[in-house]
Amino acid sequence: PTLPNMWVIRPGDHLWSVAAHTLSAHLGRIATDDEVDPYWRAVVKLNRSSLVNPNDPDLVFSGQVIELPPLPSGGAGG
Repeated sequence: PTLPNMWVIRPGDHLWSVAAHTLSAHLGRIATDDEVDPYWRAVVKLNRSSLVNPNDPDLVFSGQVIELPPLPSGGAGG
């Protein structure tokens, strides 16, 4: 099973969509681009060493496991 701080890449996923989905679920609403941007940067930074091409953070492959950084405070649950 996938852990709460992990994401298994599916066809069509890219790191922005992963960040946006994760943050939106946390906030309980669709996150704005301004909210997603810092979280996306944190996702990229945390996973840079495991990326196929560190200069192209959205180049991921199906089945790749991405580690998710801690979510910002102030979400739907807290």
